[in-house]
Amino acid sequence: MGKNRSGSKPDKTGRSTGDSQHVRLHEWLLQSPAYRSLNCYARALLVELYRHYRPGKNGDVFLSVREAAQALNASHQTAMRAFHAVADRGFIRARRRGDFNWKARHATTWVLTEFEFGGQLATKDFMKWQPTKKQNTVLPQDQIVPPQDQAGSL
Repeated sequence: MGKNRSGSKPDKTGRSTGDSQHVRLHEWLLQSPAYRSLNCYARALLVELYRHYRPGKNGDVFLSVREAAQALNASHQTAMRAFHAVADRGFIRARRRGDFNWKARHATTWVLTEFEFGGQLATKDFMKWQPTKKQNTVLPQDQIVPPQDQAGSL
């Protein structure tokens, strides 16, 4: 047997013996309204957060805005908006907020809601997320709106 694409030799069962990490995005997650509503930066950020996840270490997922901006090849503001979108939809929640003062320096650590945390089952909050209802701006057929230059004359 030869080497596989990752460069490690497979064992007797054909599986890699090396430490090959991977990110798995299930079809049900990809089809969720929460995921479908994310822009490309927020989707890429989610993949980066999943890259940092390790089983048994949920809640210790660390990715700063600065590191996210570099990983996404985006600005600090774009990375910050991506974090807000991913958190707003329920993919992540902060376990411990970052604090960078002169006494205590620690970064925000994240909990990925797809996985169990602290002995509790996964909440998968993103599956409960629904887009806000857009207000219907179409007028009923019997209402006529005058042009703006005539609106004051009525």
